[in-house]
Amino acid sequence: MKIIKVIFFIFVFLNLTTFTVSAKVIVLTNLESPTTYIEDGEATGISYDIVNELLSHIESNTKIEIQPWARAYKTALNNPNVIIFSAGQTKKRKSEGFHFLGPLVTRNHAVYKKKFSGVKVSNIDDIRRQGLVVGGLREDWRTIYFEKEGITVDKANSHMHSVKKMLAGRFPLLIGSDIEFPQWVEESGCPIDFFEVAFIFKEAPSFIAISKGTDQYLINKMERAFKKMQRNNFFDFIANKYSARLSYQLKYSPAKGIFRP
Repeated sequence: MKIIKVIFFIFVFLNLTTFTVSAKVIVLTNLESPTTYIEDGEATGISYDIVNELLSHIESNTKIEIQPWARAYKTALNNPNVIIFSAGQTKKRKSEGFHFLGPLVTRNHAVYKKKFSGVKVSNIDDIRRQGLVVGGLREDWRTIYFEKEGITVDKANSHMHSVKKMLAGRFPLLIGSDIEFPQWVEESGCPIDFFEVAFIFKEAPSFIAISKGTDQYLINKMERAFKKMQRNNFFDFIANKYSARLSYQLKYSPAKGIFRP
């Protein structure tokens, strides 16, 4: 009889734990084509598809919400059981208690300019010396990085807004990456050969970031599901899927996530 009672209480506890985690979890991201974008009225994208699959593996019925990055980041910063993606793994974010899962995608982060602008920069020192303004996303780690280097950043709530500002002559330089920038330009209706890379400043991976105070049960479950997805070649499937959709090839490795070879 005692054994039956023990089994019953374990069963109830596990079910209550599962319910509590699934009831509280919030998943947020921002529009950042091709990692997250809208197609035919539905959200999709490299990172979006990966996280959506992950949620199905942990049997969560939580829907991914799309918000401006600054708002999503603030929500995760101030609440437990919040998942945001894709996020750079920085010292600041580690100190804020975020737990990182991934990587999802690795990018070559670069500064872009108009091809015939006459602007000549090959590093951050050149930007600082000439007093140039660059465009960047609000609360993005790259924006924060440039500001710490003494660069004035014209901040926007979306990458597309930054591209439009640059085309309007608001600033001569824009922070982007080899994976996203071609898509931003295509969506703006401007030919890609209108722009060129001024210089690459960093290769860096991005991750799923899980907020401080999140239930460890949820974190463990997500980590197991992520490893299972790696074993069953889901990431190779995503690399092939988006290579076919985009104008460049993508590959996958556990160390980098999805990347351009």
